[in-house]
Amino acid sequence: MQRSSSPSTPAASSERGSVAGIDLGTTNSAIAVLEGDTPVIVPNAAGDTTTPSVVSLAANEVYVGATAKRRGAVDPRNTFYSVKRLIGQFSSDVDEHVAYGTSQDEHGLVTLHVGGEENENENENDDIEKSSTIYPEEVSAIVLSQLLEDARNFKNDEITRAVISVPAYFNDEQKDATVAAGEMAGLQKVRLLREPVAAALAYGVKATTDQTVLVFDLGGGTFDVSLLEVGGGVIEVLSTGGDPHLGGDDFDRVIVEWLEKQYLEPAGVDTSSPSMIANLKAIAEAAKMQLSVSDTAVIRMPVGGGIEAVLTRQKFEALSDELFRRAREPLDYACWQAGIDLGTSLEAWKVARKNIGGY
Repeated sequence: MQRSSSPSTPAASSERGSVAGIDLGTTNSAIAVLEGDTPVIVPNAAGDTTTPSVVSLAANEVYVGATAKRRGAVDPRNTFYSVKRLIGQFSSDVDEHVAYGTSQDEHGLVTLHVGGEENENENENDDIEKSSTIYPEEVSAIVLSQLLEDARNFKNDEITRAVISVPAYFNDEQKDATVAAGEMAGLQKVRLLREPVAAALAYGVKATTDQTVLVFDLGGGTFDVSLLEVGGGVIEVLSTGGDPHLGGDDFDRVIVEWLEKQYLEPAGVDTSSPSMIANLKAIAEAAKMQLSVSDTAVIRMPVGGGIEAVLTRQKFEALSDELFRRAREPLDYACWQAGIDLGTSLEAWKVARKNIGGY
């Protein structure tokens, strides 16, 4: 697909339609509209207030959300997820472990493969060009199109304008790609809002009250921490920190690596196939969620004659120690930038960061 192409969703015919607020997340997305003066999260067709940011492309069908996520196990090469970590990025700046193929265009920007010779569902996808590619923002545009359709059905009105939240550290290329995704989805006007500001407003921070607010936003694929100065009707970002390659996906990954090293490799199980990568990610995510409500998670894998693993919350925290360190460093740095003392000197932090190669 070409970068300038637009998805099939038609553009709205008038700017007089409603305005929406959109959280275009790495893992899940949501859309809200105003009912009077009250913002309301729009449920999707399944009645859920969030929609997985996943798109799966078949020969004659485009799947979005939970259905697409389920298809990832059977058609991993044509199921695209976590594209927010790739949007507007140069391929030299990313190192993602995903089941689908990636490459770069003539400018070095990341592109995603559609289909391919190693596709495990050849019969289902015969009509998809093996050499075709799609940009991450085109995947995001498909997700946005679905959100907008849900909002139109809910509001019984066209949605022509939207405010989309983005990480505070997004560079110009990432911001431009996000705006392009909104325009490809049919929006006539797109405005961007920094996620820390959106989070502060969502949690009831009043701009009329003088205060300093710390926003710690660890999402599915990106990490954002910001210090906000609030007062006089204005919310100002004093400092930001973050890691565009740190999020829930990485916590899933440490579980996958543990399973591979401790159980699958000793059993001689090949974990390199797209279907195995997709299935292990789903298993790891389910185990992580289980550990939010339980001290242990039992993981059963129907490979190698049947493998069962027990992961404790304590073990998971130990496996994630490096990720916690990576989350702490941007937090410390943002606070130091804003002149907030956390009890550790900036010079000591710089030395430690240099010794471990940064984040």
